[in-house]
Parts: sequence; structure tokens; C-alpha cells
Amino acid sequence: MIARRKATRAGTCIKLPDNISLERACANIKNTNHCLIYCFKVQKYYHTINGKDKNQVYHYKKHFDEIIEPKDTIYPIDIQHNISKFEKINNIKINVFQYDKKNY
Repeated sequence: MIARRKATRAGTCIKLPDNISLERACANIKNTNHCLIYCFKVQKYYHTINGKDKNQVYHYKKHFDEIIEPKDTIYPIDIQHNISKFEKINNIKINVFQYDKKNY
């Protein structure tokens, strides 16, 4: 059996579908680059931010150097190759999910 794999790349901030946004289960940081780094920052500091604008980048910039980036990282990242590098160098585990409109 032969299967073709479509490369998955991360990108910048996109608008979440209303059904996800209204549940307030996801943070959606408005950034133009370094999306994976901001995901780490949100996971760690989201609950320490006061106010309604927790999705703004400026809240997380002061903690930017806490995550080690692999030297050859190019944004937007290639999920299949770069995630494992981030996991190894930072001693963490990362789960990536894809939203499927048809099955939600």
C-alpha cells in the first residue's frame, strides 16, 4: 500500500471557529512569528495575566528566552520535523491537534 502524506506546517494566528472560541478552551495568540514559542508561554503564564486581552503577544515577550530553540528552526515550523527537536532540547512533550470541521 502506498500513501501520500501532506506536509503539515504551522502558521500565524488564525481566527478560531466560533464554536471553539465561545467555549474558551483555546488561547489564540495574535503573533506573526515564533508561534510555537508563544504556545509554550501561554501554557505557562496564561492564568497569571489579568484582563481580557490575554491573547496579546506583549504579555508573553518578557518570558521569551525561557524556551530553547533549535538552531536550525525556520518559521513557520514544519510540524513533522521541528516538534521533536523542541521536545528533546527542552525536555518536554508536545501534542498537536488538527481541527476537522466535518466531525466537530
